[in-house]
Amino acid sequence: MNCPSCGTELPTTAKFCGSCGYQSAHVGQAATAAVANSRDAVPMAFSSSPSYDEIAANGYELPVGEVLGEAWELTKNNLGLLIGGTLVLSLVYGVAANIPFAGLVLGGPLLAGFNVVALRLLSGSHAGFGNFFDGFKKFMPLMLVSLVSGVMVAFGSLLLLLPGLYLALAFTWGMWLVIDRDEEFWPALMGSMKVVNARFGVVLLFALAL
Repeated sequence: MNCPSCGTELPTTAKFCGSCGYQSAHVGQAATAAVANSRDAVPMAFSSSPSYDEIAANGYELPVGEVLGEAWELTKNNLGLLIGGTLVLSLVYGVAANIPFAGLVLGGPLLAGFNVVALRLLSGSHAGFGNFFDGFKKFMPLMLVSLVSGVMVAFGSLLLLLPGLYLALAFTWGMWLVIDRDEEFWPALMGSMKVVNARFGVVLLFALAL
């Protein structure tokens, strides 16, 4: 499938073009049809978008209002699942946090469960409570993304605060890239930084809106 706007080849699960930002209700229809035939056939990696260099060079759109609106609708339509998953993961993390080092080790994979469920819902795939624990399928890179980024942000915060705030924003997409692109932890963090730097002001606005 190619983008109707710029012609970039896109995966069937794409809801927008990573090169030009084009969005269409028709994008992803093939994925919806496939899901109807096999509701559990979605792999851990959800897309094969352009490289980080291409995204940084071509730029991208991040329509904050539209994204928040879609998130709100997605939440309303799956309220029971998301509230239940939040309660379960919070309980598990609360127990782990009282065990030495367990919170540090399990925090990333547990938090990633929300990302997995969100991506499944966005791609039109079935999502259930079990998917909130799919982060453990990528345990090592997700644990390292959480641990390494946390240490770097904490260290940066000691240096007059601003470096820590910058790194927190720069690593925004790290966990998503491990899941969505099957990246290892360091390429995910560096890829996130490169993409954020390309549209820093827009990503900052998005973070403030959140």
